[in-house]
Amino acid sequence: MNKHHIARTAAMLGIALAGWSGQIGPGAQAASIGTLLGDPRISGLIKPGELEEAKRDLTGKFANPLILRVDPDSYGREVMRIGLWLREQQPAIKLRGHCVGACAWFMLDSGRSLEVDKDSVIAFGMLPELWASVSEQLDAGALSIDDDRSSASVASFKAKFPPAIWTASAELREGRRTQSRVPEYIQQFVEGSTSLGVNQAVHDDDSFRMQFTLSRERCVWWVPDAEGLRQLGLNVPGYTPPSPARAAKVLGISEKGIYIGPALQKPLAEPLCEGDPNFKLKLPRI
Repeated sequence: MNKHHIARTAAMLGIALAGWSGQIGPGAQAASIGTLLGDPRISGLIKPGELEEAKRDLTGKFANPLILRVDPDSYGREVMRIGLWLREQQPAIKLRGHCVGACAWFMLDSGRSLEVDKDSVIAFGMLPELWASVSEQLDAGALSIDDDRSSASVASFKAKFPPAIWTASAELREGRRTQSRVPEYIQQFVEGSTSLGVNQAVHDDDSFRMQFTLSRERCVWWVPDAEGLRQLGLNVPGYTPPSPARAAKVLGISEKGIYIGPALQKPLAEPLCEGDPNFKLKLPRI
């Protein structure tokens, strides 16, 4: 069994991440999209193709506020597409669950007003765009030398994944950079504080393994506090951010990788997060 290493010579401090979990499992249930007692609702795990269901079942039915409860494990590109469509509809939004990743970038500010349930977790980060980050680094030669064997190893690694993961993640990144309403300085803050860098990619005929480094700030997610929501241009009276323990449970990572507070325009002397070099991340659905 041949094993190929794609690596930089830098020290490998980072997160070990193995396995591919981005495909639709047999037990995954589609989101519930429609109306209940006159209230429009989008609830559950959003999967590819559900924008068309939203258009069919919700167009013209936003007289009452939209009840929004998006599973954090939803497919980012489809969440983005529905969020951009909701922006055209301008519903009042009642967030009754959590709003993580693409939901935060594209759905949170898509309505004419926003109401947030207590203990809801709102989180921004680069993890949903992980595959775009990996692809950009591989294609730029950041993990290999410029020779035919290294180029072939990179191509072999990328070929282990369905082509759609690379294109979908790139579309999500491009959409976030060009169509999100989040102010530019906040986008730069999130990119700078929550991005993951690939230090090593190892693969053979049957499996792969990647090792990542955290950013200088050592964070994986930013959870805005009340000031953070104001920076985003959102008016949510009485909003209180979740506790670190609550955020960690919803996001599925250690509290050490979560920053709760406002967006910062200049870095502090110390990293925002403690960071944890040993925890594993679940690969994002795209």
